[in-house]
Amino acid sequence: MDKIDARILNLIQSGFPLVKEPYCELAEQAGIPERDLIGRIKNLKKKRIIRRIGGVLNSKKLGYPGVLVAARVPVPGLERLARMVQKHPGVTHCYERKGEFNFWFTLQAKSRRNLETIIQGLEKDSGIKFICLPSRKRFKINFQVKF
Repeated sequence: MDKIDARILNLIQSGFPLVKEPYCELAEQAGIPERDLIGRIKNLKKKRIIRRIGGVLNSKKLGYPGVLVAARVPVPGLERLARMVQKHPGVTHCYERKGEFNFWFTLQAKSRRNLETIIQGLEKDSGIKFICLPSRKRFKINFQVKF
């Protein structure tokens, strides 16, 4: 990754242009031709430096309840469970932590009932018992990496 790639990453994570030709505008901001910008983004995606480009929606304003979920998972089963959990479109984060509860994820759904159905299905399929911690207050830190 060079300085131009770093500039592109900084640009796309902090305000993707909402215009008719966003890549043209990003290319202008990066000081390179549009085809070069698109090629670099494709390369960064291929290298898995960029996972996806997309909007971040405010689930609370959309009326979607959210829950933080924790579990005690035997280490050999962590990856299998992570793959299972990440298949659900409402999962926004999924990670391992040290401690008694070593597997965590966040989940949003259309309703509390839908959240419960998803969790029950995951428990049945995995054999793991989950603890659900419904969100009461949202803390958004707007995390960005400066390259």
